[in-house]
Amino acid sequence: MKLATWNCAMGLKKKIPKLLSLSADVMIIQECSRSDIEQLGQSHEWSPIWFGKNKNKGLGVAAKAPWVVREAQALKTQPSNTSSKFTFCSTGLSRLLSLPSQ
Repeated sequence: MKLATWNCAMGLKKKIPKLLSLSADVMIIQECSRSDIEQLGQSHEWSPIWFGKNKNKGLGVAAKAPWVVREAQALKTQPSNTSSKFTFCSTGLSRLLSLPSQ
């Protein structure tokens, strides 16, 4: 599996051909707009997600078929003997990369 990460500094729509030339299976794209990530999913065979507070500048993750990106529940461990608990992805922004169900 080939991963690519890139801070596109906005304007992803114009940069998609360059990004696709990397032949990655999973792309993590910083500072992209929600609409550009959604367009990537519509015009190419990608499973994209996006999150952020500013619709013009957030984080996009896209996986090439047969992989899909989907929401996942945050994982928590059982409390230990110490007074602290370890929480994985407590922000609720966790995502899961998986093969589609058969």
